[in-house]
Amino acid sequence: MFRSVADRTLSKMNSLLRLRQAGFRHKWTPPTSSYITVRTKTFENRFPKNSAIPHPVVQVLQEDGSLSHPHKLEHVLDSFNKDTHFAILVESNPPTVRITSKLEETMRKLGDKAEKKAVASKGKIVTKTVQLSWVTAGGDYEHKLEKLAEDLQKPAVRVEVVFTPKRRVRSPPKDEMNQRLNEVFEKVKEFSTEWKERDFSRGGATIYLQSTVKKEVHLPTRKEIQDLALEKLGRKVGKVEQANGSDSQ
Repeated sequence: MFRSVADRTLSKMNSLLRLRQAGFRHKWTPPTSSYITVRTKTFENRFPKNSAIPHPVVQVLQEDGSLSHPHKLEHVLDSFNKDTHFAILVESNPPTVRITSKLEETMRKLGDKAEKKAVASKGKIVTKTVQLSWVTAGGDYEHKLEKLAEDLQKPAVRVEVVFTPKRRVRSPPKDEMNQRLNEVFEKVKEFSTEWKERDFSRGGATIYLQSTVKKEVHLPTRKEIQDLALEKLGRKVGKVEQANGSDSQ
């Protein structure tokens, strides 16, 4: 009455084989899901703009923080140039919109991005290595110490000064090695510190130096951000906004 699992499996395989021999190719179609679409449109749904605002009557948030009397949305949308401005819903109860300049909004986003980038770069440390031998002297030695000082006068820099033994040349005793490392540190101690214990091994020695110069956060000026925004929006839109601003002054 009931077929075994093996029989049912064999029957199913035979059916698939007959379909394949007949030229049938089943194409798997993944189940559709609106998850990705919903995820990407979350911001638009929460803060719709212009005609996507779902309220027929709204109040306008003024620059001083006060609210206007209720107006029909269509009248509010007719009150500004949509090439240069947009209305965005900022509150649903009561329905409140803010009329925003595309140029100012783009400048704000660019400014936030520049600030985040500057703060992130502040924490990055660059590590360099200076290779010397115990017999390095004269102009070559002085040149490398000058380059070392130049690097350590920059913020967020670490330099490992490594003295390595030379073949067929006897390495100095540890006391003399330490004295050479002290000489190096004396040259740069005004703007650096030792951040790690000195290492002595296999006839060589390493001193680990780190710059004490504080890194300044350089942010673009408003003019530079404005130029970037104009380039992003297109000069035509930017010029219209600037002209509107000068007329109102």
